[in-house]
Amino acid sequence: MRLTEPVVGPAFGLRSPAEGDAQFIVDLRCDPEVARFLHPIPGDLESQRAWEAAAMARDDDLPLVVFRRTTGAPVGGIGISRIDRALEAAEWGRWALRRNSLAAVESVFLVFTTGFEVLGLGSLYCRTLADNARAIAFHDSLGLRRELTGVLDVDGRSAPFVQHRIAKDAWPEARERLRILAVGVARRLA
Repeated sequence: MRLTEPVVGPAFGLRSPAEGDAQFIVDLRCDPEVARFLHPIPGDLESQRAWEAAAMARDDDLPLVVFRRTTGAPVGGIGISRIDRALEAAEWGRWALRRNSLAAVESVFLVFTTGFEVLGLGSLYCRTLADNARAIAFHDSLGLRRELTGVLDVDGRSAPFVQHRIAKDAWPEARERLRILAVGVARRLA
């Protein structure tokens, strides 16, 4: 699936991958510091291009590039997947940002905006590896509801995870809180 137009905030935006983004995503996802809590990818350009094309051809997956509004330069990747129209629910994840980009808060604000306001979903959830204490604390600080824990297969090993969910009825309050934080970051970047 592709966005018909970018979803933008004060300093950053989300758009569907374009020609040239595959190399950026490979470089980002192969950075050991950035990717240490993500599923590994093959790490070559052709595999990434094929994956992006296949994902954008499906109606249950929306890969996205996080970009800086002032320059258009990519600073990360995120996505909405496992889109279930019957349940009006989807998973957001594949969240990787260039180090020191300051795009964390706004990229979450924008992925929630995309899920609730563009796709019309009723809830969004994410699964975070339990070792990623910083991301779990961030999700908790946003008021996301901890729903369950379980185990994922990550590159052939079992890894515990924590699942957080936000429902559409909680979105207006979270939206305002995230918008205020995003505006604050945008001022720092100006």
